[in-house]
Amino acid sequence: MDVDPSAATPPPPPTTEDHVSAGTKGIVKTLLEAKCEEELVSLTAEAKGMVAAGDLTGAVAKLLKHEKKCRLGSAWDATKATCLALLELCLEAGEWEALSANILLLSKRRSQHQKVQTGIIKGMVHAVEKTPDVATKLQLISTLRDVAEGKIFAEVERARE
Repeated sequence: MDVDPSAATPPPPPTTEDHVSAGTKGIVKTLLEAKCEEELVSLTAEAKGMVAAGDLTGAVAKLLKHEKKCRLGSAWDATKATCLALLELCLEAGEWEALSANILLLSKRRSQHQKVQTGIIKGMVHAVEKTPDVATKLQLISTLRDVAEGKIFAEVERARE
């Protein structure tokens, strides 16, 4: 009985290079994170409809509830995406006071991960250019500086402000 030796050996396990070349970069999403990202797509569309109808407060409340769910489930990428979607709604509505208040609220949430806080700062730096006047611009810069103050992981973003 002739047995081919190459057929009897199992294939080698995948290496990290295989993951990088496959585009996954070695990161495996949890089921909760995938579910949160799916829900975010539908919630964002619903929230945009609410903002178009003039209910920014209701849209923000809906996304804050989703943010809490993602944050407590340690789904940091989904939490960051939810926070940025919420802040973009305030930005698109032109509600600068609500934008500043929600930046502060989201960055000071209990158990808020550094990755999320850094993402909020990075994501809202571009909003400074869209401000309608100098007073609003200074208020937004002050808010972003207050959020980044004392956080070594956010010092690079603070320096860019």
